[in-house]
Amino acid sequence: MFALLFVIGARVYADNNEGAIAIYRESTGGDAMTTSIKGVTWDTTVREDSTYSLQADNESIRLLESGRYFVLYNMPVYFNGSNNNRQEIQTYVNIAGTSLGQYGHARGYVRSAGSHYNSWQAAGVVFDHTYDNGTATNNDLSISWVNTDRPERKGPGRSLTWQG
Repeated sequence: MFALLFVIGARVYADNNEGAIAIYRESTGGDAMTTSIKGVTWDTTVREDSTYSLQADNESIRLLESGRYFVLYNMPVYFNGSNNNRQEIQTYVNIAGTSLGQYGHARGYVRSAGSHYNSWQAAGVVFDHTYDNGTATNNDLSISWVNTDRPERKGPGRSLTWQG
C-alpha cells in the first residue's frame, strides 16, 4: 500500500488549454500516527512537470505558476493494535501551511473489532492559486494528517501507522 498525490494545474489562454501534472508517492510509510498534526512526506516523484517542485522537506510541493489546480490524494492507514478500539483519522490539503478547510478534507476511522484494521483516506479539491513572487513558501502545497481521537481514550497497543 502507498499514498499518492496527483496535482494537475491548468492555465487557460485565449486559444488553447494547457495543463501540467505532478504525481508523488510515499512508498515507505510506517510513521506513528499520534494526535500531533503531521505532513505526508513524499519519497518518490513519479512525474513532475516544470510548474512544480518538491521541496527539500519532502512535504511541500511548490506551485510555480498561478492557475486553477486540481488535487487528488489517497492514504491508507493500518491499526497495529489488538484492542476493540476506534481511531479517527483526518487528512486535509494546505496552501502555505493553512488548511483549505472543508475542501480537500477527509475523515475516517479504524474500528479494530472483527479484524478491521485498515482505513483509506481519499479526497480531492479544485482551487485557484495566485503565485506569490514575494514569499516563495506562500506557494507550497502539502497534505496533513492527524489522529483526532481524544488523548484520554488512548491505551496500550492503540498506536496507528500509515503504511507506504
